[in-house]
Amino acid sequence: MKKLGILASFLALFLFVVGCSQKTSNGDNNNKNETETPQIEQTPLAVLKENQKVMKTIQGYKYSRQTKENADGQSYDNTETGEEQINPAVSHFTTTKGTEYYYEKQMIYKKENGQWVKYANPDGKVLVSVTFINLVDQLLKQLGTKDELPGITVNKVANDYVVSIDYLDYKNPEMSDTEFTQFKNEAQTAKIELTIDANTFEPKKYLYNYVLKNGSTRSVDMTLSAYNTPVTVPADIVSSAKSTQ
Repeated sequence: MKKLGILASFLALFLFVVGCSQKTSNGDNNNKNETETPQIEQTPLAVLKENQKVMKTIQGYKYSRQTKENADGQSYDNTETGEEQINPAVSHFTTTKGTEYYYEKQMIYKKENGQWVKYANPDGKVLVSVTFINLVDQLLKQLGTKDELPGITVNKVANDYVVSIDYLDYKNPEMSDTEFTQFKNEAQTAKIELTIDANTFEPKKYLYNYVLKNGSTRSVDMTLSAYNTPVTVPADIVSSAKSTQ
């Protein structure tokens, strides 16, 4: 969950949200809603509305998130793979280097050299799925009753809907006109794609690609699948972890 933070200024304006933070397993398929797939118009508004309704029923996610950054001679490449529970918020994941973590609102548990340590969660962030969830909420707020807006499109690809947001065409309402013009002058690519299952309307993928004309890049490739098994920090880890603060 560590970020390199090398594209700070325009990245902060470009992103709506920053998250902290597959196939359903362990019998989760038995919990799926077996009602017929809603028949909807193929518009960003309709697809995102159905997706939002479904996400409110999901208890947790399995996920994999790869984050890459490259700027000013610095680079960062990390993949987190794990699972999370929405309420109460708990996540468990392993990084590219094999480091294992548990995150709660108040505490972070990290396995170092075979031993567990704990320290306060400074910002209370736990869930990676909020990146997808919050973006959908904010897009629907901006769409209002409009089926679509410039820069926001949806396409049917096999059994999925792919909602694309091109931030060189779609103006983030948090930006002033001056900031938007400057952003377009400096950015080469600024796009997010949300992949949504066309049958269940569950979230499947979040793809973010940001390239500046000076060569700086940042990308996030995240997959999600509903996961209903509780996620908790094992009691032995809670009791044995040494405080680093």
